[in-house]
Amino acid sequence: MGNRIEFPLNGKIYFKKGVEAFELGKKEKAIKYLKKAFDCTGNNEVNLYYAFVLSVYQRYEEALAVMNEKKEFYRSSENHASFYVEILIKNNLFLEAEYIIQKYQLNSAAEDDQAWKRLEQELDNIRLQYNLELESNKKELKQSLIELANYSPFVQSQKIAEAELLDLSELQELASTILMNHQLDGKARRAYLELLVQRKDKNEYSFLWFDEIRTVCPRELEEFGDIETVKNIQSLLERKLAKYPELYYWVEAEIVHDLLLLYPYIDEVITSIDFWIDLYIMELDLFHHLDIKLVAKTEEEKNMREKANYFHQLSQRGKFSLDR
Repeated sequence: MGNRIEFPLNGKIYFKKGVEAFELGKKEKAIKYLKKAFDCTGNNEVNLYYAFVLSVYQRYEEALAVMNEKKEFYRSSENHASFYVEILIKNNLFLEAEYIIQKYQLNSAAEDDQAWKRLEQELDNIRLQYNLELESNKKELKQSLIELANYSPFVQSQKIAEAELLDLSELQELASTILMNHQLDGKARRAYLELLVQRKDKNEYSFLWFDEIRTVCPRELEEFGDIETVKNIQSLLERKLAKYPELYYWVEAEIVHDLLLLYPYIDEVITSIDFWIDLYIMELDLFHHLDIKLVAKTEEEKNMREKANYFHQLSQRGKFSLDR
């Protein structure tokens, strides 16, 4: 039958249903019909009402996304720009809101200027409150990062993810402590290092990598997902296990877990991605779909097998046996 084509007439029907649902307090139905109405018509007024309804239900992020589809409609009309500014403020987009306020203050009549001044005051108040809360959250987060070893590995990972909130200078203050803390989960240290890599930090740090102390300069390193070996492993694994999706997802999860532990020195350990993948398939293929048998012939392959066996033992996964 193909995709159905919605005609403008349907848009009018959807809009009418959306308005009725909103007036009856049926939130989800109202939003559903108004979305359909806008998708059908692309009409400015429908967009305005749709965004208004979303804002009433305090779904400000969605409201802004809807309004941004008609951004020029809002920014070019003083009548609608004030509503757009209100939604920008609700999304903490203070600079853009400030720009629009100042633009219209310069060109507004005295009575309209008062309305823009009220918006400006609201902006200042909310921005001040936001900044105070942000600083409080940062202070609390930095303290939790100092005490990171007191948390479980799962919580450690959560705290490191939250550290994206911090500026580079704040991350640098804590870097030496975290990157050398042997009490932390290995993935937590590596995740923190990747935050510094993302910020292109040019400082050098001592970094605890298993039982070795390395010197790292984050700016000279790649992010985990950009490393060619990681991409090639993913691609080859998909081809090898295309017929065995359940085994694929299991092997993929374990390989990614261990690659994160090897970061940022993945290429030092993995000199043959084919051999590395087969080590995991051999370990995790409990039903012998592929019945892989490997013999480590070179010193590099022996090192890879030793490292993979270490990870298998650490995770107590598959059918691990030290003497296999």
